This record gives sequence, C-alpha cells and structure tokens, in this order.
Amino acid sequence: MNDLIDLLLPHKYTYHGHKKWGEAMSSKKMGRPLSDNPKSELIRVRVDQEILSKLDACTEKLQTTRSDVIRKGIERCLTSSKNKKRKQRKSREEHRYFLSRNRLDKQTA
Repeated sequence: MNDLIDLLLPHKYTYHGHKKWGEAMSSKKMGRPLSDNPKSELIRVRVDQEILSKLDACTEKLQTTRSDVIRKGIERCLTSSKNKKRKQRKSREEHRYFLSRNRLDKQTA
C-alpha cells in the first residue's frame, strides 16, 4: 500500500531506462575504450585493379587491414628517406674528413 502511495506522490527520484526508481546512473559509459590516437580522418584513393590486387595480397600476407598496410607503407617510406639522408650526410662528412687528412698528410710530407 505504501509503495502505491509513494508511486502516486511526486518525489525527487527519476527513472533511467533499465534502472530502478531512485538508482543513480553511473558516470562510466559503456562501449569501446577511447583510443590514444583516434583515426578520424578519411581519405579516398583511386587505384587500378593491379594495385588493388597487390594491396589485397599484402593484407593477406600481413594478416591485417588495407588501412594498416597503407599506414605501414607511409611510415616505411618516411623512415627510408630519413635513412638515405643520414647516409648522404655521413658520406659527405667522411669525404670532408678524408680530404682534410690528405691535406694534412701533404703538408707534413
């Protein structure tokens, strides 16, 4: 009887879908956890059938998605260009070193 009277009287509790009367909702949301690096940008690329079949072969070989293969390819391209620049810089430095050594050897001789 008291439950019926409580139901009919206005009260401060609110109804939250599957929750019982008066139960507070938790602040934690359900679903996938948020990513540290969300991939929100979408790009479209036109490719011919040959490139698409090569991309699919890479996805099968690496057991990953097309997007991951493309990301890894971009990263590999950037790291290889950095390595080439390092090698060029190192070879220039070595060349300068040997030139200076030759000059010193000629001066002392």
